[in-house]
Amino acid sequence: MPLRTRPRNANSRRGNSIVHVVIAVAAVGFVVLILIIALGAVIMLPALGKARQSARQLKDATQVRGIHQAMVTWAGSNKDSYPLPSQLDRMGATVAPAAAGGGKPGAKGDGEPDPQRAKDTTANIYSVMIWNNVLTPGIMVSPAEANSNIVTMDTYNNASPAKAVNPASAQWDPAFSADFTAGQGNTSYAHSQPSGQLVSPDPKLKGAPSGRLADWRDTYEATTAIISFRAPQFQADTAAGPNTVSAVFANPASISMSAFGYGREWRGSIAFNDNHVEFNTIASGTPHTTSKTYRTAAGKQIADSIFFNESDDAAQTNNFLGIFITAGEKPADFKPIWD
Repeated sequence: MPLRTRPRNANSRRGNSIVHVVIAVAAVGFVVLILIIALGAVIMLPALGKARQSARQLKDATQVRGIHQAMVTWAGSNKDSYPLPSQLDRMGATVAPAAAGGGKPGAKGDGEPDPQRAKDTTANIYSVMIWNNVLTPGIMVSPAEANSNIVTMDTYNNASPAKAVNPASAQWDPAFSADFTAGQGNTSYAHSQPSGQLVSPDPKLKGAPSGRLADWRDTYEATTAIISFRAPQFQADTAAGPNTVSAVFANPASISMSAFGYGREWRGSIAFNDNHVEFNTIASGTPHTTSKTYRTAAGKQIADSIFFNESDDAAQTNNFLGIFITAGEKPADFKPIWD
């Protein structure tokens, strides 16, 4: 008897077709979903990046203002002067040297250099304020800091610091560091160079501070920069107009330029002596505006770059912000550091 094949069930064929259609639709849906997610990422990621950058910028500006406000608070109890560690540690209990007989702060106006002024470095200035609870170590590092050598100091000792000459009588913790070129530094922020004499022998100044010390106080001057996010080293600076200067960076690859995600220009927050804060941009070789001016030796009033020490300023009163690892009375005593 011949074998008889069983005819295929029409319902079975129809069921298989439906399954295939469902699988095909699911596959297309999955591809579409992936495309939507990818497109969303393309659209959203830059926006998220900008949002994070704006948040860092806002927090950095808040910290810069906070540091300056702490200095103003200090000045309110110290005859309007910002912190000078040299005037607090005359006996040398924190760091050497000690003044002969303890010495009276700012007592001399004879023009002789005061060796105590070597203590007025960036690290000591900021450490004095942390010690006196007007600042915290955390506020000293920018949220946008890109240099891995700059970290928050979590071990600050405001009771009996081991690195002090006499820990029991110390005025600050000398372990707080600003020198990120020789290990770990603990601050992202530059400040105006406090060079000059506390009591000037120049009769024209009538015993007032000379040089940049004239601005190292609560003057409420809106054009004088006091605190800023650190900047790259300026190799040259040229006044391009009454309120315009053009700077050339010594190191176009400075890490300080990548802090806010750019890299070919510096961006950062700057606090002025009236406590207003600006977020500025400086590109190498491109003119930028400045509100500060200085008088040249020839008597000409020209625009002042706040991160550059103009050599034609005989009085050395032009704005110059940096992180300084050495100090003294003369501008040349201050050694700024850069990356």
